[in-house]
Amino acid sequence: EYTIPLSRIIKELSLREVHMPKTAEEILIVSRDVIRPGLELYGFCDYFDPKRITVLGRSETAMLESLGEKKKAEAIDHFFALRPATVIVARDIDPCGYMTAAAERYDIPLLSSRDSTSNVVADLVSLLNVELAPRITRHGVLIEVYGEGILLVGDSGVGKSETAIELIKRGHRLIADDAVEIRRVSSKSLVGRAPENIRHFIELRGVGIINARRIFGMGAIKMSEKIDMCINMEIWDATKLYDRMGIDSEYTEILGIRVPVMTIPVKPGRNLAVIIEVAAMNNRQKKMGYNAAQELLSSLGVDLSELQGEDIACQHSGSPRSSRRPRPRKSRPSETLLLNILYIQPPARPASSRSIASRASSEPSSRPGRASRTMASTLTRASSAVMEPSSPQVGTSSTLPPASSTVTPSESVSAARPGSPQ
Repeated sequence: EYTIPLSRIIKELSLREVHMPKTAEEILIVSRDVIRPGLELYGFCDYFDPKRITVLGRSETAMLESLGEKKKAEAIDHFFALRPATVIVARDIDPCGYMTAAAERYDIPLLSSRDSTSNVVADLVSLLNVELAPRITRHGVLIEVYGEGILLVGDSGVGKSETAIELIKRGHRLIADDAVEIRRVSSKSLVGRAPENIRHFIELRGVGIINARRIFGMGAIKMSEKIDMCINMEIWDATKLYDRMGIDSEYTEILGIRVPVMTIPVKPGRNLAVIIEVAAMNNRQKKMGYNAAQELLSSLGVDLSELQGEDIACQHSGSPRSSRRPRPRKSRPSETLLLNILYIQPPARPASSRSIASRASSEPSSRPGRASRTMASTLTRASSAVMEPSSPQVGTSSTLPPASSTVTPSESVSAARPGSPQ
């Protein structure tokens, strides 16, 4: 059970102390809920929780004034006898004498605020949701990239801190390294921050401990950030099939909230910082409703309705740390469909300069055991095919021996050198 001292609330909301039974540092608040008493002042207290902070506004005080002096004193005394955690009177309304006397009698903290009742309740809920939120600590690096909170996880020594340094040099901001404290501030939001004792520090193997704020300046760090995406970094496994389409979505669960996750293989020569930047921008595009893979399939005439609902829940639903070694996956329907469209063998037809590129892009792979090849290699072969001349070059024989005939070494030399004596 997490707590927050009342002194922190008084400081954050600029409250005025009317009565304090003891120092504000000794009074601890444990509930995230806030109550505005209505039925409780009339005597219905079946579901009243004394751990909650009570806020009184203009409506409550006006209702008490309408009861008359005797019933007003009884209602206030009955309510304070329930011993609420703290009572805050909003709109700079002076608590009446009955209220102050009841607070002193039952040792209830009584505070006053100049803000409106709605603002006091909103500020309280926002503060308590963060300070008293359920939380876990996970091994990883949290960094802000183009406004997106990216949580980097993976085995120790895979290069998370080095990648974070490169991202900081490219203008992004560090939140936490090595240990990330993740809090569930709402039913849809996760906020990460660094433990106070290791905040702004980064460990680099071969260099040691560095202070990112001291070296890179205040613009390179941030206190907290919402977690928008989780990236699992792992050593490249040649036997594993990695995602090449991006049309499907994978998720992991952290504190009961689904977070998009992707796996980035690490190998020498890959610029991980640039890859993570692109992943962050692509994730933002997907949240705004654009998916490049879907647009490509649509341009190829694929019915996207057959591919809907292919969101994949990761096997590691407990935490990002357990995602360090996901199981090898099989090709998904969307990937298989696209590869079949790109690399299907067309019917035989006469060669022409206009159809060479399309034929090159649709030829099957000549390497047995290879399921597919990249689009880049296909386009490269197509461009090379277009550059080939359509007629034989000067000095070469236009007539080649049939495949079944036998050519001696002397004959091959003579064919290679026109005009030489037979």
